[in-house]
Formats: sequence, C-alpha cells, structure tokens
Amino acid sequence: MDADEQDKDPTVEAEPGAVNVMTDAEQSVRFINSEVLDPPQTGELSFVKPYADQVAAMMLEDARSFMQGSEQVMVIALARSLELILKKDPAGAAGLAAVESLMQKVPQFGADVATTTGKILGEF
Repeated sequence: MDADEQDKDPTVEAEPGAVNVMTDAEQSVRFINSEVLDPPQTGELSFVKPYADQVAAMMLEDARSFMQGSEQVMVIALARSLELILKKDPAGAAGLAAVESLMQKVPQFGADVATTTGKILGEF
C-alpha cells in the first residue's frame, strides 16, 4: 500500500506498530472529502427513475382512493334505487341501471390505470 492509499484509509497504520492517532473529526473529514466531494464514478446518475416510480405509486394510490369512493357512492345509490323500486317509483329502475352501468365501468378504469402505470415503469 502506498502513502496515498494510507492517507485515504484511516484504519491503516502509518508504520508497523505505530498508533493511529486520527480523531473521529479527521476521519469524518476524510470520508466527506473522498466519498461526498469526490465520489467514485459509478456511471451516470439519474433521478428520473425514482420520480417515475413515485408517479406510478401515486397513480395507483389515487386509483385505489377513487375506486373506494366510487364504491361508497354506489352503495348509497343502490340503496336509494332499491328503496324507490320498493315504492313502485319508476326512477328506481333508472337508478339501478345507472348503478349497474357504473359498476361495469369501474373495473375497466382500474385496469386502464394499471396498464398506464406499467407503461410508465417500463419506459423509465
């Protein structure tokens, strides 16, 4: 090990049998100088992938929240439609048809969001 390598590694003794008198502060300064200010080159650094991952996660979470909210609205609409049907009100059948139509569209919405999320993750 040459003198430069000894300077970079705080655990290496200067001479056999010599005591390492480097303080924690000196070790910290050497670490910062070697790793933070002059990091080893490991290739190109990109922040695109973490941002794309975050966008994808947020899309899925938003879709989940939307679908839960839709479920709550559909339960109320279904209950109201059934109440109207029991009262022989023709609006009940129309409400039931609207709930059924919405229930058929929500899974497709979820699938579309999942497909788009997959594309985002695949492109980045």
